[in-house]
Amino acid sequence: MESKEAKLEGETRYVPGGRMTISGRIVFRHALLPDEQRAITGSGQWHVKDGYLHYTLETSNISDILPNGFSSADKIIGITDTEFTYVDSSSGRTKVDRRLRHE
Repeated sequence: MESKEAKLEGETRYVPGGRMTISGRIVFRHALLPDEQRAITGSGQWHVKDGYLHYTLETSNISDILPNGFSSADKIIGITDTEFTYVDSSSGRTKVDRRLRHE
């Protein structure tokens, strides 16, 4: 059986007022075949409560991978002007995302 891993590449935009959008691509890396890519778009809601970033994906163009209605809560470790550090609820790993400021 062939092994493959998936990697999300893109941007999640958290808008004041609790709205979020996602855009980018998911790349499936296959051991013996060329990489496969799919575009991602979606939107949903977010809020922070008790040190966790809660979010719910309301619409997704790849609902077979990221289903509509998917929700999660990631533990916030720290936020600076350039980084967002958190514990990913699905893997249990600490992750650092780059923060971009859109004016």
